[in-house]
Amino acid sequence: MPAPTRITVQLRFKIALLVFCPTAALLMLTLLTMQNLVSDDLASVRDSSFKATTSILSEPVVEAFLEQDFARLDEFFLNLRQSPDILEGVAVDRDLKIIASADPRQLGKPFVAIGENWYTSELVVGGRERGTLWLHFDESQAKAALGNVFATGILLSTVTLLILAAVAYWIGNQLSRSMGALAQSAQRFAQGELTHRTGMKGGDEISSVGQAFDIMADQIQSNMADLHRSEQRTSLALSAGGMGIWVYEARERNVHIDDRLAELYEVHGAHDNVAVDQLLSRVHPDDAESRAAFFDEALVTDAVVSRDFRVRRTDGSIRWVRSQATALFAGTKGSLVIGIDQDITDETLRFSEIERLKDELMRSNSELDDFAHIASHDLKEPLRGISNYANFLKEDYGDDLDDTANQYMDRMISLSKNLSDMIADLLRMSRITRLDSTRHITHWQQVIEDIRESLAFTFEEKQVELTADDTLAPVTLDPAALRELLRNLIVNGVKYNESDIPTIHVGYDPAAAAFFVEDNGIGIAEQHIPEVFAPFRHLNPHDRYGRSTGLGATICQKLVTNAGGKIWITSEVGTGSKFWFTLPTA
Repeated sequence: MPAPTRITVQLRFKIALLVFCPTAALLMLTLLTMQNLVSDDLASVRDSSFKATTSILSEPVVEAFLEQDFARLDEFFLNLRQSPDILEGVAVDRDLKIIASADPRQLGKPFVAIGENWYTSELVVGGRERGTLWLHFDESQAKAALGNVFATGILLSTVTLLILAAVAYWIGNQLSRSMGALAQSAQRFAQGELTHRTGMKGGDEISSVGQAFDIMADQIQSNMADLHRSEQRTSLALSAGGMGIWVYEARERNVHIDDRLAELYEVHGAHDNVAVDQLLSRVHPDDAESRAAFFDEALVTDAVVSRDFRVRRTDGSIRWVRSQATALFAGTKGSLVIGIDQDITDETLRFSEIERLKDELMRSNSELDDFAHIASHDLKEPLRGISNYANFLKEDYGDDLDDTANQYMDRMISLSKNLSDMIADLLRMSRITRLDSTRHITHWQQVIEDIRESLAFTFEEKQVELTADDTLAPVTLDPAALRELLRNLIVNGVKYNESDIPTIHVGYDPAAAAFFVEDNGIGIAEQHIPEVFAPFRHLNPHDRYGRSTGLGATICQKLVTNAGGKIWITSEVGTGSKFWFTLPTA
């Protein structure tokens, strides 16, 4: 691939230059510094050496002057010319006239030092200064030797630099190959090859980067798979819910819609850049203005906004749509609004049908309540007449009738009363659903005291003990409903009781999160408990515990369920029963 190759070549030479150039510069600087230091040191040593040599050689000259041995002087200066380091030597007097030299022709002539590197030493003979010894030293050999040393250093430095360049290129090549492999892997991964990995091993830094890249690629691949599954689930959920997504660009006044909304709004062709007016043309005229203002409302409102409107389709059908939207962000394209439109036609039709049925049910309940009231009144009047006439017959002609006739009269009066009670219970049960409990907060103590007062004669006659917890929480229930519930349960606990002292307790069990009414009555067999709440069901003989309508427990169940609670029983024959129930607390 061209891009990674170009990056690799550039990186290889960059690394080589980064390694080579600073090192080469440092090596050359070191070499030049050493040359200067060595040259200075050698010059200093040479100068000292030449001075010492001149001083030493002045002693034979002084001795020859003392002995007046001029032949010895001539031989001395001729020998100086044989020295590899001395080019010329002369002795001059105080007037700088040559008094001794290897060339006799120069004697007596004025001395002129030609060139450099002349060194002098005073000639003191017999305590008096007779002149000066001048020696001309040759530096060419020393300079040549020094030049050879530096030439060798430059050669070695060049070889070192070449080796360094090769090493730097090799290092750069190794690094660039690894970096190139990383770049190539990254590019392949970016182009969609999510399964591609570098496969690098080892403990060096670049291998660690490659291994980290592979770990990152594994995580990205896993996240992409999760995202794909999430998109599939989201698409399925949107499709199942009849929903579609749209994005509104405020600056361009364009809307991007998905396939589901394109089908709903009957937008044909490309639908990733639909004009707002084109979309509004499908909205019912009565809702078009509200729908148009919906976009601006979403832009200026922090919370999610919602609006229901109708869409007119080309076949004349009307679809109800619920749109929810929120401002997304303000980017380079201006402010954006993202929203979801949901086809709620079926839901709207169902809701309309429910409302219609609800109104019909309320009307029916009202008619039924009126009927129940009228029926109970119309039925009670004949029953009262039958009961009254039976009592009149018994009072006026009871003595004239035999025992069988009197039993028939008592039976007639009892059945009339029982039927009257049953009609009253039916009327009460029909009115339970009409009690509005949500507006009432009822306290137990007052209701229990009202029941105690209304049943005072029965309690006194049967020595009933009625107790209650002091910490019963107030409930959200109509006082009449709570009074009816407790009265039925308490009356049954007293009625179906063979104890010398019937005891009734009203309490609350936090473990069960339920209220209860507990008695020490005859109890209920386990197999009969499911029958207790059935209407008109009698579990005990009338001649033993008296007649009942069979609706008391049914009324209790209806009162509890109507308040949103539930009721159940735990009982043991011969020990007593416990009626449990839940009610919403205040």
